[in-house]
Amino acid sequence: MILNSLLFIENQKRGFLILTLVLLSFLTIQPSTAQEVAKQINVQNHEIHWVRDYALMLKTPTGLTTIDVLQRNEDFRKFDMGQIEIDPDGAIDYWFLFRIESDISPLFLSLPHLFFAEIELFKIVDNQALLVSKGGSDIFDELKYLKYPGELFDLELQRGESATYLLKLNRVLYKTFSARVFSGRKLISLQQKSFTAEGILLGIILGVIIYHFLIYIRLKEREYLLLSIYMLFLIALIASISGATYGVLTFPDPKWHYKSFNIIGPLTSIFSLWFSIVFLEIHKGKNSGFWKIYMVFQALYIFAVICSLFSVPIFERTSYFLSAPTSIFLLYLGFRRYKEGFKPAAIYLAAYIPASISVIILTLYIYGLLEYYWVIHNSLLIGVVLQAVFFSLAVATKIRILKDEKESILKAENINLEDKVRMRTRDLEKSLNDLKAMQKQLIQSEKMASLGELTAGIAHEIQNPLNFVNNFSELNKELFEELKEVIGTGDMDEIKLIVSDIELNDSKINEHGKRAETIVKGMLAHSRGNSGEKELTNLNSLVDECVRLAYHRLHAKDKTFNAEYKIELDYSLPKVNIIASDIGRVLLNLMNNAFYATAERSRSTAKDGKPDYMPLVIVSTKNLNQHVEIRVQDNGNGIPDSIKEKIFQPFFTTKPTGSGTGLGLSLSYDIVTAHGGEISVQSTEGNGTELIVTLPI
Repeated sequence: MILNSLLFIENQKRGFLILTLVLLSFLTIQPSTAQEVAKQINVQNHEIHWVRDYALMLKTPTGLTTIDVLQRNEDFRKFDMGQIEIDPDGAIDYWFLFRIESDISPLFLSLPHLFFAEIELFKIVDNQALLVSKGGSDIFDELKYLKYPGELFDLELQRGESATYLLKLNRVLYKTFSARVFSGRKLISLQQKSFTAEGILLGIILGVIIYHFLIYIRLKEREYLLLSIYMLFLIALIASISGATYGVLTFPDPKWHYKSFNIIGPLTSIFSLWFSIVFLEIHKGKNSGFWKIYMVFQALYIFAVICSLFSVPIFERTSYFLSAPTSIFLLYLGFRRYKEGFKPAAIYLAAYIPASISVIILTLYIYGLLEYYWVIHNSLLIGVVLQAVFFSLAVATKIRILKDEKESILKAENINLEDKVRMRTRDLEKSLNDLKAMQKQLIQSEKMASLGELTAGIAHEIQNPLNFVNNFSELNKELFEELKEVIGTGDMDEIKLIVSDIELNDSKINEHGKRAETIVKGMLAHSRGNSGEKELTNLNSLVDECVRLAYHRLHAKDKTFNAEYKIELDYSLPKVNIIASDIGRVLLNLMNNAFYATAERSRSTAKDGKPDYMPLVIVSTKNLNQHVEIRVQDNGNGIPDSIKEKIFQPFFTTKPTGSGTGLGLSLSYDIVTAHGGEISVQSTEGNGTELIVTLPI
């Protein structure tokens, strides 16, 4: 019994000891409430180190200072992706605490550009946070370490040193954290590969844009233009997402980086919808239901652009919520058109497959379901490249189909029109031959009329000196008879007087004979110009000669005509290299028209009883250094504005039937322009006309 009692007591002691040990063990292994410590990033090679694998994270309302955050050091916990929220309004600050020890220098911290509003990197020294550098789309460039496609920070850590860092992020648009630490050599290597790949992809898209724009210029097909604009906005959108524009463009207000991102998105969708509607041939009348949905989408995207421009909260991100419904609508449209037998819709649908996949990948990436990799980060760029190629094929296929349809229609029309063309061709050939014959007759009539007028003028011009020659010859004949009688009387004074008169008359005969000779020589020189060879010509002499010939022609034709003419010559005029006969014909035409206009007005004023009108033609020349100018001005009835543009047309005339063929001014225009000159008209109805001829010297 005693033994049993001792054993019982011993067992009780042993049980109590075991219970005590169990309680102490339980208390010992309870979760500790001490603060967690970030794992240290040991950089010993040129590899990438992801900060998320080492950092502690703290989520706070925006506005806390680093002092406040460091005082809450015990609240930091291991990085948890689930704690990150998409926060476009920037109401939350995310703090990341990590420590680095490095055997390599320099070291950089990089974040792919994901449109954080503010990024601040602090270095913890003596329990104080010292600002290293800033970043983010709302930060001015001068406050950043480097203007770069992405966020880049120099960690300012020398080889063999270690340091603790505090990273602050505000306004998260992507539910991910892709901060990385790597050496300068690795940075250059990564960027070289990234820029090369992105450059090739962007180059393909730019090539497609330029190619389709050039085709649009040639063919004027709207699909090519809209596709070019759509792809251009896609490049801008991709550049914004990847950070390319962020590293190149500078805005006075950095918040425009975020605004531009929100604006480019809906603009891209606007042109995507527009291109699709045109390409798939959705018409307002034929497809009224689809057209209404299309207009609603366009109105909402325009609303999103306006809200983004003025930074209206929530509504500035309207396009984010419209992307999925828009894609579904366009895919349905493509499928519907394919079922209706529209063959290009098949390639259109194929073009949306890679783009849709890239949008899905990007969405998973935004919500943190996929980690950062270059292919994932640039999935939209890759999808757009494939879409650009497929859309190019779709547009080309559509144009080819339409071209084949048009060709078949044209062939059918050609067969129907060939017989009509043959019949009309025979009729037109007959009409053309008749017209040519009539034209030759009219030109010949014009030439003969001009020749007759010219001959009449020459005859009248030569008649004056011939009359003088004849008159003085008759006088000398009479004086010789008188001289014979006086010689018989022996009166020397009378004989001398008669001889003196004979000599005077003889000089007059010689003078007017030479005048006739000059006229004949001038006409011979004029006729020699018919060879068509240019020669240096005294334009003043040609003008003077033509004025006189034109005046005497009209006076010979109408004895009742009386007019004044003035010749104002610029004697500094050099000789001009022209075909004298051709320019003479031009001048005669212009002066004939001028005298004719004054004669017509003279007759009309005579009927109206207005004797104060005096016909006047002024012909002038002027040296313009590189050119000479000839002006023929009359005070006739002028030319109405309605026919000014027609006066140089062949066969156009205002003269009565039989008075002109309408070829004079047309031939004059051809001659002047063939000489490299110009002919123009200035006229006011009722106040006369002025024709201006300009010839190069």
